[in-house]
Amino acid sequence: MKNRTLHEPKKKATLLAFTLIIFILQSGCISNAPPLGGILVRTFESIAGIGNSQFPVPGAPNIGNVLPGPNGWQILGPGTGTELTLQGITDATGSSPYPNARTNARWQVTAGPTTAPPCAPGTAVETVPPEGMKIDFVCVTLNF
Repeated sequence: MKNRTLHEPKKKATLLAFTLIIFILQSGCISNAPPLGGILVRTFESIAGIGNSQFPVPGAPNIGNVLPGPNGWQILGPGTGTELTLQGITDATGSSPYPNARTNARWQVTAGPTTAPPCAPGTAVETVPPEGMKIDFVCVTLNF
């Protein structure tokens, strides 16, 4: 006669492991490596009330430029890259890498709008350090 209760913990452990793997993949815990110089624009949607529930938003337009200054551009010192503007659309992971964007400079970057999920455009003004920077945009789409 078989003891059927021995199989229940195995099923629960397998279901728990599967659920945990799905959660990790969906929550963005496996992140993109930071750019080695340049700028990485990332777009996410989030569910209000559920902490750290960020999901990539592919297909988000993004555009940016080094801010003008009194003597040309707001370039603060030695850095990498030569491009003073960026423009693109996020890929399937919600990312747009710009490895040749000028670092050690003041940038204005805008991402959006998107139709699915419906997100308004967001703008950030950032001082990008010499080593480069990730600029994340998060759109809250649902409330629970």
